[in-house]
Amino acid sequence: MPAYSGVLFDEHRKLNSIGATSRMLTREGAWPNMRISDVKVIYPKLAQDPDQPYLHKTPVPGNDNAKYHFVLNEHDLAYTFSLTSTRDAACGA
Repeated sequence: MPAYSGVLFDEHRKLNSIGATSRMLTREGAWPNMRISDVKVIYPKLAQDPDQPYLHKTPVPGNDNAKYHFVLNEHDLAYTFSLTSTRDAACGA
């Protein structure tokens, strides 16, 4: 898990994605290296991306303009995550 991460902007200079670091939690309490089964308890709408089996996505509770993306490692741990926009501009973090 990285000690630092990146913030991505779209072509209009609007915030698009914030990557997690080793010390970050989601507002609901998910953290890096959490078992994906435990992440699913926190986020019942968590779904595997059909094109990328290592990627799971879920809407951010209370924010229709953002999703969390959880990246799994070979041990089914959510190695890292990001807060990502579901619209063209701003993730509404």
